[in-house]
Amino acid sequence: CLPPLSADELAIRGLVHNLGHDKHRIRETAKQKLLALGTQALPALEQALSAKDLQVRRQARVLTEKIKIKDALAPKLITLEVKKKTLKEILTLITQQTGYQFTYFNNDATEISIRLHREPFWKAMRKICHAAGVILQPSYADTTIRLTRADGFAPLVQHRGLFRFAPSSISEHRSLSLELVGGRNGMVRQQMLSFSFYVFTEPKLPILSHGQAVVTEAVDSKGYSMINRKPNRLFLPSAQSRFGTGYQSLAVQSSGTLRRPSEKATHIRFIRGTIPLTLLMEKRARQVTDSLLDTKKIKAQLGSTSFELHPCKDQGKGQYQLRLRVTNRDMVGSLDYSWLNSLYRRLQVTDAEGRAYQNCGNNWIESSVHSVDMTISFSRS
Repeated sequence: CLPPLSADELAIRGLVHNLGHDKHRIRETAKQKLLALGTQALPALEQALSAKDLQVRRQARVLTEKIKIKDALAPKLITLEVKKKTLKEILTLITQQTGYQFTYFNNDATEISIRLHREPFWKAMRKICHAAGVILQPSYADTTIRLTRADGFAPLVQHRGLFRFAPSSISEHRSLSLELVGGRNGMVRQQMLSFSFYVFTEPKLPILSHGQAVVTEAVDSKGYSMINRKPNRLFLPSAQSRFGTGYQSLAVQSSGTLRRPSEKATHIRFIRGTIPLTLLMEKRARQVTDSLLDTKKIKAQLGSTSFELHPCKDQGKGQYQLRLRVTNRDMVGSLDYSWLNSLYRRLQVTDAEGRAYQNCGNNWIESSVHSVDMTISFSRS
């Protein structure tokens, strides 16, 4: 027989039952309490996905998704107390707690002491880097955290959840037009500030692409707004545009312009804005076909993505070439090419025993934002 439910489990089941209550107030109270419980409520909510009550099923589905996303976006917490250990030794201890991989090429034997208790990952790394005299290097094509020795530290870094925001530079550009004089406004003068920054994420949720950053507020030391009178997007293309190669990266770089309304202003009080990111939440292996060597063309459908595979060609010496067309109808009308850029790295060929073939390269024959005709070469590892 099953063990009896604990008082907490009974309370959670009661809250799930109240998701279908006739009174709106009771339903809303139940939702808020279940969200506050987080992952502790997931078993009961997942069980409620097959409940008889339609309202309970719907709310359970919504709450399950919200809780999983909130949990995924929560930073790893670091607890550490070390005395007189080298940076490499400390990084090894952090790898044991997080699974994250580090690269630090300096063989510096300097020993440091540090104490951390449930510190969010990036805040912990900031304290460790400051104590060890190293800085974080941006990474673009993998999820390895790289550190290098530096004489100084980054002073304006901000953290929220698993994200790290790091301004990199502000540069000023002035111009004076000599083409037209004599008007009421005299010579045309222009002054522009260029603001550059990095956004980092933790390795557990790497960045695949990013969209346009938008400045929502920017105020100088005199209290004047620094937002351009023109649209304040930091990128010029359409709002649908996405940027990035599709590689799994820890950081993206962005830049944009601000205006300088007052020559008397000595500094920027604050800048606020948003930048949309596409993160890799989960990997799922889906089989397209189990008969690549068939002499006939193969068609397959996985969700919104369709595959058309030509007969695989044996190139000899254990090498094969596959031609295929992949179409993703969700990308029609989009400007997000990151799914195409990462496609060849997400396609895998295995033999009958499940042994993977090595990807030896690809060639695009024809492509659009939602479809690509390409060849991929594979060989035995």
